[in-house]
Amino acid sequence: MAAKDRLNRFLCNMPDELKPAGSELQSFSLPLTNKELAQLLAITPEHLCRVLKESNQQDLIKHAKGVLTVTDAAEFLKKAQLKPPLLVITRL
Repeated sequence: MAAKDRLNRFLCNMPDELKPAGSELQSFSLPLTNKELAQLLAITPEHLCRVLKESNQQDLIKHAKGVLTVTDAAEFLKKAQLKPPLLVITRL
């Protein structure tokens, strides 16, 4: 899986981990350094910076001071080529 795809999938799943099931993709605190996030995604920190910069330039996300905002969830999912049903996590 490409680095951009790994990041997109991670970002799509983070709100489900941080909020109750059914919450929408939006802003959330990301208490990870770029190095830690890169390790989670199995990419280099430098490549992560390039991927984040590209997503920022496409106005898909805003990332500043530990807060990550998906600016337009529908457009993000469309450009990320992920379908909303993939994001559903059932909590027991």
